Amino acid sequence: MKIVRTLLPCAALLAFANAANAADAVILPPADIPAPPAVSAPSGWNGGYAGATVGYAFSGDSKVTSGNASGKHDEKGLIGGVFAGWNWQSGNFVYGVEGDVGIGRQSENVRNGKKKWALDTASVRPRIGYAVTDNVLLYGTAGGAVQPRSYDDGAGNSDTKVMLGWTAGAGADVKLTKRTFAKLEYRYTDFGKEKFDIGGIPVTNTTRQHKMLVGFGISF
Repeated sequence: MKIVRTLLPCAALLAFANAANAADAVILPPADIPAPPAVSAPSGWNGGYAGATVGYAFSGDSKVTSGNASGKHDEKGLIGGVFAGWNWQSGNFVYGVEGDVGIGRQSENVRNGKKKWALDTASVRPRIGYAVTDNVLLYGTAGGAVQPRSYDDGAGNSDTKVMLGWTAGAGADVKLTKRTFAKLEYRYTDFGKEKFDIGGIPVTNTTRQHKMLVGFGISF
């Protein structure tokens, strides 16, 4: 009986201690599960830009017809130019307008004499593209083009016309730094037919041209 009387107070004391600990315990709510990070659309193509290009014209020609005689002037060769434009961006889609002016070597004699450097093509074109990443923009472009062209017969008779046509192509802009980018572009240009009057002799010119361009630009 002494053992029982001794154990009962001990058991009561332990029960009281457990109850006090339970009263003091703080129950914490479950930790919040963090939401997945939001994935934003690529950005950074908004605003103006300008730059320069070099390239090569190929698989093109100017066909010159005078009466029953005709000949072709090869339009291939090195070309260069400058460009400028403005982009607007909505999500991944980028749209804007761009203009460019290029120079190349042209044969100005109806009999296909020596070539000389001259204004090749100037164009104004809408562009629409898709930003694959923050650093890569793929685009297509099409618009109007002009080309001043002169012909002479080697005897002092000449005529100059501004040929009107269209141009279309596709390319990619790739950022090198936050404000600089490289450009790769293919373009096809068609100036249709234009009539020249050289010393009273009518001459018809038909010009088509393919070109590949690489360039460097700065955004601002």
